[in-house]
Amino acid sequence: MTTPDSGGIQNKAANTGNQTKTLITYVLGIGILLVLVVVGFILFALQSTNHITANSNNISTSQQNITSLQTQLSSANTAISGLINELTTANTQISTLQNNESADAAQIASLQTGLKSAQSALTPLQTGLTAVQTGLTATANQIAGLTTQLTAINGQITTLQSNVSSSNAQIATMQTQLATNTTQLTALQSSIASLSSQVSAILTSSPLFTSQGISQSFNTLTQVFAFTPSYTGEIYISGTSNSATGYIQVINNSTNVTITKTFGTGTVITLGLIGGDNYTIYFGNTDTVGTITASLSASYFM
Repeated sequence: MTTPDSGGIQNKAANTGNQTKTLITYVLGIGILLVLVVVGFILFALQSTNHITANSNNISTSQQNITSLQTQLSSANTAISGLINELTTANTQISTLQNNESADAAQIASLQTGLKSAQSALTPLQTGLTAVQTGLTATANQIAGLTTQLTAINGQITTLQSNVSSSNAQIATMQTQLATNTTQLTALQSSIASLSSQVSAILTSSPLFTSQGISQSFNTLTQVFAFTPSYTGEIYISGTSNSATGYIQVINNSTNVTITKTFGTGTVITLGLIGGDNYTIYFGNTDTVGTITASLSASYFM
């Protein structure tokens, strides 16, 4: 809201009053000058008349002076008439200025009243502005505090991100170890299953021969056992020998199928057999010198 300038309004009123006073002074000066001219003319006329009475010789000159004075008087009358007209115009202007001054005074009073009202309305606005400035200061302080907290939180986030990266590296390493352990566990489970099958077979098996001794020359094949299983199952052969080239050979005489397994100095061999077929079990070696000995045991199970 824009409030009126009370100082400008008062200056305008003062200027109007000064102009009125100046015009009145000017008119009064002109009137006084005219009076002085008339008085001078009268005095001059009286002096001229005295001169005519005293000195008749100067009548012609006086008449000329009178004519000149009459001319001057006529001019003075004309000037006075013009001055009267100017005075009338000045009076009219003075009246107009007075009327304008009254209107300006009324306008000034109205504007002063409006200014007072505006000042009254401005007071609560200034109070509100002060409250807003106080609130802005408090908000700025809160923003500064939140900025400090945000900086600290960013630092924590950076630290946590570093920790997460380190944890991810550890997790990757652990996952690799877990995969390795899983592979090993799978292999162990497979071995355990195989051993469990073998233990179960041993517990439910029928022994064919136990610790049967064998002595043979090098590069020889010796029959150990022959039988016909009454059911389909597996044969379990174990034992030891003094030859690294020792081997077990099982021949299905019913189908003429031969299966050869490396035995060496000792191991466990498992073979599937068909019920009703006739089988012969052999032990041999491929050594080039010496006497080969072995001790073998075998069981058959479903």
